[in-house]
Amino acid sequence: MPSKTLLNTALREKQTTLLAFATVDAFISAHSVTPLNTLQVDAFITKLTQIEDRIDDIYGRILENCDAVDAATHETELQDFLGKVLLATSTLNGTKNSLNPTPSPPPGGGRSSVQGVRLPKLDLPKFSGDLQDWIAFSRRPSSLQTSRRPRNFSNSTHYLSPTL
Repeated sequence: MPSKTLLNTALREKQTTLLAFATVDAFISAHSVTPLNTLQVDAFITKLTQIEDRIDDIYGRILENCDAVDAATHETELQDFLGKVLLATSTLNGTKNSLNPTPSPPPGGGRSSVQGVRLPKLDLPKFSGDLQDWIAFSRRPSSLQTSRRPRNFSNSTHYLSPTL
């Protein structure tokens, strides 16, 4: 049963976490002129991962405790925010790659290789693209889901790009 107290707590935590992200994003943007070093980039990637995990948890609690009318709005906010985190992470990974270019990995021979890591082939469900189907699609259980998502942007993209 939805709880207004839990919802209000989660909404306050959301605001704090969004502010933390805005601070990190502003700092990254400010350093587009003054280059970051590898340690700074790694620290920002770690912070973005922590923010992403926290916001996933918070929105999970929000969606469990809000009414159906508000759920679509919160789901849209979540997707928008995760897109911003993905963009910031992508920017940082690009910066990191320019600081420490890695050689191209050898061909995978039936398995995919990204940045020298051999990734197993996964068959992921495909989304139809119909916005009305999104909530059901995003909430469907998957044996592939774990408590930890792939943290390397390139590896994540490797798995997700064929499903789009």
